[in-house]
Amino acid sequence: MSDLVITNAFVVDGTGAPARHGDVVVSKGTIVEITTPGAASTTDAKRVIDADGLLLTPGFVDVHTHYDAQVSWDPYLTPSSWHGVTSVVMGNCGVGFAPADPARHEWLIELMEGVEDIPGSAMVEGISWEWESFGEYLDAIDRRSYVLDIGAQIGHGPLRAYVMGERGAANEPASAAEIAAMGDAVRAALVAGALGFSTSRTPLHRSKSGELVPGTTADAAELFGIGDAMAEAGHGVLQYSPEHVALLRNEWGWMRDFTQRTGRTVSVNLNQDHRAPDLWREVLDSLDAAHRDGLNIVAQVAGRSIGTMMCLEGTVHPFLFHRAYREIADLPLAERVAAIRARRRELIDGVADDARFAKAVIDKADRMWAVDGESIDYEPSADTSVAAVAATRGVSVAEVLIDHLISRDGHGMVYSPFFNYAYGDLSMTHELLQH
Repeated sequence: MSDLVITNAFVVDGTGAPARHGDVVVSKGTIVEITTPGAASTTDAKRVIDADGLLLTPGFVDVHTHYDAQVSWDPYLTPSSWHGVTSVVMGNCGVGFAPADPARHEWLIELMEGVEDIPGSAMVEGISWEWESFGEYLDAIDRRSYVLDIGAQIGHGPLRAYVMGERGAANEPASAAEIAAMGDAVRAALVAGALGFSTSRTPLHRSKSGELVPGTTADAAELFGIGDAMAEAGHGVLQYSPEHVALLRNEWGWMRDFTQRTGRTVSVNLNQDHRAPDLWREVLDSLDAAHRDGLNIVAQVAGRSIGTMMCLEGTVHPFLFHRAYREIADLPLAERVAAIRARRRELIDGVADDARFAKAVIDKADRMWAVDGESIDYEPSADTSVAAVAATRGVSVAEVLIDHLISRDGHGMVYSPFFNYAYGDLSMTHELLQH
């Protein structure tokens, strides 16, 4: 008797073999047979699922997530569990919630809020704070049940603040004793079950108040000291988010030295930056060279463009710093939309006097797209950008943005990709999938 038979599925088995239609038979939690469509017996099956028109694949492992707070309240870890993900790794980019000095809970929330734009109010209400050390954090997770598997990494930000206090939070240099203490904490976290240690080297990652993530400017002595502790633990990955344009110039040397010295894998985010759209190819060549030299450096690549969704209800939108908007910013949405309509001319005309607005918005309008309804095109064409629409209509960029943001009763959105969309398509992602 089989526990489950899935019939008529389009099966992608994960081996690299071509996709094919078939039936899949599961018994005692194990796939025991993949047959041609209609060949599997369903007579004695406890459950039968007709997957006609659907893909059937192994579960996806998402190695870059930020569920560090959400594990306190969401057993489904949405939206990952909605999309075929069965395992997630959190604690990326040097942010997280352990170790946690009880006096720094609010600071940790504001750090995550700034870096990942997760609403602080949700974290204030939802985090259980049943821990101080990283091991206690893992124990708190283990006491709960989830629909998918979870792995965690210890982040450089909370670690530095825990060991060094305000000096660590402010990115001041660590002493030899403080580096040793951080190494001890990382070693203990790995022994307790952490998958690795993460840090951030990009100025894009800042707290809610604008400060760099602790560890962003850490020197080689600090990174190698932590790496030595990872080597002693015998496992663990170093994950980090670089300043992409400066990756080869400023970071590649210590990355090679780190993995050669410690034997630990370095996992680095690899994105296509429109400021240097072909640099990723040089990074890929450097990765190949590292592998030829026996060095464990790997890349994390996003499956689509990475950017900012801007709207009146969101954290940011094009008129956020405009003087005429700031005067109405605290109104409820419906009243704000009415006020924007009333101040339309003032908002448009004031743009010319606002240098920050011009630099942040007008100069980048060729890389902004209006989002219609609930769907989003992650590969929009250049002739549909905000700048192109403004030129076609013979109006200013500000007018196009206002019209769209107040559309749908103030629920209009504008998408601005800043990684992996340098040439108007996802060419880097497509090429890497074939590499």
